[in-house]
Amino acid sequence: MRDELLADDIAAGRLQVLLPNYTTRTRARQILRPKHRKMTPKLRALIDFIVETYG
Repeated sequence: MRDELLADDIAAGRLQVLLPNYTTRTRARQILRPKHRKMTPKLRALIDFIVETYG
């Protein structure tokens, strides 16, 4: 994700990669919502967008 968000700034030389071989642990992501609430089309679209964008 870092590369997607910062690619233009790195390419333009505004940012510089300091530790190119350093990686962090992948963290699980969760989306929480109240169980008793109905899944609206807007909420479904938001969840789909988040999953597609941030996987």
